Amino acid sequence: MNLAVQPISDLHWPTIPSRDPFQEIFCGDGDDTSQTSSTEPSPSEASYPLIHSPAPVPTQDIPSSDLPYFTFFLEQMSNILPYVNLFPSAPSNVFSVSLQHPALRHSILSISALIADKKSDRGRVRALDHLQKSLKHLQTSLTAVEVDEGMAISIFLLAYFNVGSGEHSTARKHLQGLQLVLEQLKQNHLARNGGVPSPYAVSPLTMLIWRMAIRMDFIMSIMYGQPPIFHVYGSLRVPI
Repeated sequence: MNLAVQPISDLHWPTIPSRDPFQEIFCGDGDDTSQTSSTEPSPSEASYPLIHSPAPVPTQDIPSSDLPYFTFFLEQMSNILPYVNLFPSAPSNVFSVSLQHPALRHSILSISALIADKKSDRGRVRALDHLQKSLKHLQTSLTAVEVDEGMAISIFLLAYFNVGSGEHSTARKHLQGLQLVLEQLKQNHLARNGGVPSPYAVSPLTMLIWRMAIRMDFIMSIMYGQPPIFHVYGSLRVPI
């Protein structure tokens, strides 16, 4: 999996759609943000009532000024990602996993900062900073062959980040990496389970992320006339 990304000099900020979470990203005018109904202020400008404590204390990687991005993620992902409106506990579950997973923690912060800061003076600095930190943690885990479901979720969020940034080729590379990680998770489960296949090779949360990735893959494949990355849809034994 190639996790290296090129510097992004001009991001096209995604809107927060009210219906189809991917329609505005793929089909809308990336430069037209005047029609968005979102009036959500930047975390730096708002005082959010924290649903959960984002972290015990600020760390060197996550200063206290970035903690409201966690709350933005918890409050707004149901309006941004597909299917989350059907599974409202998904954002809090992803957040819970991130508490012990640095790569996922920074992936959450990167996508939250990308969207929340689109109209603020902070621009893209925080989003790109957390993006690079997430990539660094993922590269370290891959080098150590430490594959887990937090990694899978993190990679999907990075792919979503690149879609929102107009970097579709990089998003596809992340989806390819996600497919490999999911396959490795299945193989690891087989090894632990004496070679017996099981529908519980990945958790329901990761299965939901997989469904989101299939949707993203399907739309990009149609747009660019390329074969889908997740071409063996039955490999995880989940109906589409």
